[in-house]
Formats: sequence, structure tokens, C-alpha cells
Amino acid sequence: MRIALGAEQVVIVAPSKLPAKRRWQTMAVARPGGQGLVPESAGCGCRAALLKSYDRLQLPIRIAAEIFGEDLQLSLLAHSGGLGLVPRRQFEQSAHRRQLRILDVVDFALPATVTLIRNAGPGRFDPVLDLLARELKAKLG
Repeated sequence: MRIALGAEQVVIVAPSKLPAKRRWQTMAVARPGGQGLVPESAGCGCRAALLKSYDRLQLPIRIAAEIFGEDLQLSLLAHSGGLGLVPRRQFEQSAHRRQLRILDVVDFALPATVTLIRNAGPGRFDPVLDLLARELKAKLG
């Protein structure tokens, strides 16, 4: 059974020292010699969507580092540069948010729905899963 808990906005972030522009195109961000990507490690759906977007636009992909966990990713971006893809909520709660900025990228959007997948049959953890679902819906709503 799948339970949709709420929407999550995924954004592309870069160091705040990156030259300011009102809107970026993926091509401008990804140009050769430009910013390297610092994505989550393989298996992340956001990473797959970003790589698919680059492939669709026939752009070269330069991966600077592969990271596991958004906090480490945001720390590396703030201190070393590059581009990353993170949930907006995590960006806004990060201690590194003042050293980073969200890029307004014209040709890339990644709407995401947070979903709880659970057994359809009754189980002893149902009250806990119901509470978890309610709390997450309230947080994401």
C-alpha cells in the first residue's frame, strides 16, 4: 500500500559566490570548465533525474564528488564549490544555507512526492505507522 505524504521541492544549489544571474539554463551551469556536480551516491532518484536531464540535453556531465547525505553534501558545496540537488526543506534547515544559494534553473524541475510504502495487511506496527504518516503529512503539508 502506498500513502502519499506530501510534496517535496527539490532545488539546485551552488555556493553563494557563484556569479548572480536571475535565471540559469542547465547549459549555462554545465558548460565545460564550469561547476562540477556533487550528487548523492548512485541509487538516489534525484541524482537519476538530474543525470537524465543532462543526457536529454546532450550535455557533458562532470561529477566532482559523490556524497551520501544532504548535510555532508551541503557542507562540501559551501566549502569547495560545485552544484548539488537537495530538497528545499533540507537546504532551509542547513547550517550552511548562508554560504549557498538556490539557482533558478529554467530547463530543470523535479517535483517529488514523499510516499510511505507499507504492507496492505494488518500488522502489529500499524499504530506506529499511522502516527508516522500523520506527523509526516503535517510536516510536509
